[in-house]
Amino acid sequence: MCDEYCRPLPIPLLMRVIAGIVADEYARETKRSLPVGEVVAWDAATQLDEDGVGLDSLTLLKAAQRVADFFAMRDVGYEDYLLVSRTLGEWADLVAQSLAVKGETVTFRTSGSTGEPKSCTHPFAHMVEEAVALARLAGSPQRIVSCVAPHHIYGFLHTIVSAAALSLETVDLRAAPPGARLGRFRSGDLVVATPHLWSLMAEAGGRFAEGVTAMTSTAPMSAELADRLAEMGLTRLVEIYGSSETSGIGWRADLRAPYELLPWWTRVGDRIARAGVEAVALPDVVEWRDARRLRPVRREDGAVQIAGVNVYPVRVAETIRRFPGVTDCIVRRSGRGDDSRLEAFVVSASGAFNKDAMARGIEGYCQRNLTAPERPARIEIGRGLPLDAMGKPTAW
Repeated sequence: MCDEYCRPLPIPLLMRVIAGIVADEYARETKRSLPVGEVVAWDAATQLDEDGVGLDSLTLLKAAQRVADFFAMRDVGYEDYLLVSRTLGEWADLVAQSLAVKGETVTFRTSGSTGEPKSCTHPFAHMVEEAVALARLAGSPQRIVSCVAPHHIYGFLHTIVSAAALSLETVDLRAAPPGARLGRFRSGDLVVATPHLWSLMAEAGGRFAEGVTAMTSTAPMSAELADRLAEMGLTRLVEIYGSSETSGIGWRADLRAPYELLPWWTRVGDRIARAGVEAVALPDVVEWRDARRLRPVRREDGAVQIAGVNVYPVRVAETIRRFPGVTDCIVRRSGRGDDSRLEAFVVSASGAFNKDAMARGIEGYCQRNLTAPERPARIEIGRGLPLDAMGKPTAW
């Protein structure tokens, strides 16, 4: 399949991916996110240094290293040229030149439960195989509409690789308000989003154009939300189950049914394997229905999904415990799975404290030390953790 569909990634798509990496690295270094509308508007002339989007020399260096790792530029010795250049277009040209010499792998970065970045490398041929297969399962789309980050594996596969492999037009609606998106969909579109984003679009209301297919991943979508989207005129919905480590594992079009393994995967005990690759562990504890169908039960690593991003409540609690005057903290996910956030209960070291003032101080601390999905939307403060008779956290 790769011989037929492994086409060069066009410069505009490369710029989209590189812009996502640069913005992500800026957020990692500064704990401040660049507005997505600004990032989407970057073009070939956009300067990436302090005179442009605002990256200082160290952040620019880290962004260059990240781009080099993502596209395996070190394999051909092109990584040093990134630091000689300063514009997004120049970086995209260098990546294209590197890929033309050798572009066999792609490496994604994800934060594990310890907070240390973890690299997940995949053969580009596997990326193409999956992107093409799932686009066909979605009904041979005429256009791809992206509402997700292009440098994470989900967005890269289904808005970048699939668009290049199938020569499809792409539209980036990440900066559009949820209520304005439905009016820009048209028949034949494959719209790639997360359950959180689909929930926001459902809340905004409206009607889908006839013949629109939705793709969703990164977290489970509720059957109730799928039903609501169908009532709004959505023609088809495809949900993908996978991870950065494994890429896509399974898919389903009925959200009340188990996932079916993608064709290249085979069950090997509690693991899965594909031809020529060692068997790998699943990211979750799963319930196998048979050799080809499975249903996830719970995460192995303690992660939860917030707005399509894996976050680790244990790590967030550890961060909050470092705030002066805090002796303990527990963090959990709250709300519906499609639109959930974190909430925290904090124990004050002082018996006498100003609850509102302490909460504001912790919120500011979280702004400086946690990413947006990691920041608790609700902070409660007390003199002791809310525990039941068995010592387990209770409602607060």
